[in-house]
Amino acid sequence: MPDIEGAITPEQLVAKFAKAGISISERTLRERARQVGAYRLIGKTMFLMPEDVEKIIEAAKPIPEKSRLTEPKRSARNRMS
Repeated sequence: MPDIEGAITPEQLVAKFAKAGISISERTLRERARQVGAYRLIGKTMFLMPEDVEKIIEAAKPIPEKSRLTEPKRSARNRMS
């Protein structure tokens, strides 16, 4: 049986962020999880595993300035993915 000890709901993760002084809405977190494909879904219930949380946080890193100057321009829609 898979280990589900690390499973967390978006609501619980938002609460953890809030304790760290990071303000994010549950809706925004769910949208970002969907954008990067970092979530699990059973029925209508979304939950996150530790590796999903890592992906979400990694996807939040800004693009370094040097890379922005050398890479081709992207539309706002493509920057979110």
